[in-house]
Amino acid sequence: VILCLIAKNSSKPFLCFGLSLVLAGAIGNAYDRMNLGYVVDFLDFHAFNYHWPAFNVADICICVGAFIVIIWEFFRSK
Repeated sequence: VILCLIAKNSSKPFLCFGLSLVLAGAIGNAYDRMNLGYVVDFLDFHAFNYHWPAFNVADICICVGAFIVIIWEFFRSK
């Protein structure tokens, strides 16, 4: 689905970049899940007695890509 959206919107590089990040993160997590049976989370932060959920580079790609797509939707000309 994401590849189809990228192909359909190839003239919109900002959107394609965001979708590519989401796809890359999904592939990274799927690769870990298939080869290891679990996703390796290695960034774990604690501050002021608060613990953020552990995450990895693939999770960062998915979040940043989704944020880019949302921003693009808000600011695109209709």
